[in-house]
Amino acid sequence: MKNEFPSTSNEQGYTLSEMLLVLSIFMLIVSLSVGFLPGFSKSMENRLFMDQLMDDLHYVQHYAMTHNRKTIFSIDLKNKEYYGSTEYKKKRLVQRSIPNDIKIEKGSMNLEISFYQKGAPNLSGTWLIRTKHSVHTLTIYLGSGRMKIEKL
Repeated sequence: MKNEFPSTSNEQGYTLSEMLLVLSIFMLIVSLSVGFLPGFSKSMENRLFMDQLMDDLHYVQHYAMTHNRKTIFSIDLKNKEYYGSTEYKKKRLVQRSIPNDIKIEKGSMNLEISFYQKGAPNLSGTWLIRTKHSVHTLTIYLGSGRMKIEKL
């Protein structure tokens, strides 16, 4: 049986200096890319906060529908937090702090909204969410209770 891959005597591997050169170029590229990471991570934290805010709003709305009771979602600017609770604030459903670099402001509605037993909000309008580099609007629609966040 013949050997399909005959070995030749001139096969050689990489030298140590070639390997060190490639490794040093790779490490240089990786170290340069790490410098861009803080800006990316901060924008990702802001995006995750807005996603969590929407999830919490949906949870408070869903709780009103499934438990057949009115719920309230409030933003407390003094304590830098928001919370969802049952009517008359008897039971806290969700409570979270607002990061220091995010500002939530009144747009066309107050910073407290109620959801009725069918999930419809008591009012519609917008809140402004300001980050260091961008401004977003959180819009709540009357009747359907749909919500969305858009970048301005």
